[in-house]
Amino acid sequence: MAAWTLNDIIQKVRGTTGRPDASMMSNATIIDYINKYYQYVMPKELKIFWGYTYHQFYTQANVDQYIAPANFQTLNPTAYADGFPIEWYLSPDVFFSDYPQQENKVVVGNGNGTLNSFTFQIPAFPVLARSVYVTDGTQVAQDDGAGG
Repeated sequence: MAAWTLNDIIQKVRGTTGRPDASMMSNATIIDYINKYYQYVMPKELKIFWGYTYHQFYTQANVDQYIAPANFQTLNPTAYADGFPIEWYLSPDVFFSDYPQQENKVVVGNGNGTLNSFTFQIPAFPVLARSVYVTDGTQVAQDDGAGG
């Protein structure tokens, strides 16, 4: 089995990319590309089919979070929703930096010790489940995601 030297790899890159000499691309640039390939690309390509499975689920209106399948690690290749590629966020911080969470605070009534039931309409729609909070200044109640 013949061993590949750095010069062999450089010549292979030159032949593959159609840049036969250093006037078109320097050896230093090719070596940089080779190192980046070994560091960032090759490890992913070596385990290309390791642990892959097909996962399909249906979304529901006004539901913003879904449970990932058991032993889920990452999505590779790209995830699609209705045929369109989507950005898959694993970190809420990264998601909310792209899509800031908006708050609408509404005063719906003032209790007087006797009056303890209020009826009101939420002015902003749609409202995500588990995102409505009601407070009396001391206690805080949150909706349970099922309308309660």
